[in-house]
This record gives sequence, C-alpha cells and structure tokens, in this order.
Amino acid sequence: MNGFIKVLIVEDDLNMSFVLKEYLNDCGMKAKSTKSGEQALKKKLDFDIVLVDLRLPGMDGEKFIKKAHKKNKNLKFIIITGALDYEITEQIKNKKFVSNKVFKKPISHLKNLKDEIYKIINKVDEK
Repeated sequence: MNGFIKVLIVEDDLNMSFVLKEYLNDCGMKAKSTKSGEQALKKKLDFDIVLVDLRLPGMDGEKFIKKAHKKNKNLKFIIITGALDYEITEQIKNKKFVSNKVFKKPISHLKNLKDEIYKIINKVDEK
C-alpha cells in the first residue's frame, strides 16, 4: 500500500481515543478522531479504515457502520467495545469491509490492533 493508512477513530472516551490516535500515528499511520457517529458522518470520510466504538452517544456503532459504508464503499471497519459479551451481529458478520475480530476495551495489546488494521486493509476479494 502506497502512502499512509488513514484511520478514523470514532470513540467517545477521550482518553481511549487519545491513546489510539497517538499509537497509530507513532506507527506511521495518519489517525484522526471524533466522538460520535453523527460527527463522523459530517466528515468527507476519505479514510482507509475506521475504528468504531459500539456504545456511542446518539447513533450506535453498528448503525454508524451501515451509514458510513453507504457513503464510502471503500471504508473498512474494526469494532472496539467495552461490552465484554458483544458478538458481531448477523447483519454485519462476514462482510468483507468489517473485521470479524472485535477488540475489547481496554485494549491491552495495541500491536494486535495495528496488525489487524494491516490485515483488513490488505484484504483482497473474499466473500
């Protein structure tokens, strides 16, 4: 992949958002953040991948994923959540634009998240 991977973080926990943004920028990516799905949808969404918290004020993460994907079909998504019992719903499961790996907060191994970003960005046609 040429150039920087552009990452949008949709996360209402400002500390978590800051840590993710700093880590990903340190890894050579271009990370930006917003605290709600509504704010994110106002953006141009010219990103490669979006890290999405499920429990957001207003629109939840899954609804955001559906709306953002309609706006930019090239976007990829990774779900992050504090809900320990969360399972990906059938509506977005096995979509090639959503990682089947859910990251539970607090994310203890950021390298695993970075590796998943590279993996999903480099996915070619599957399903």
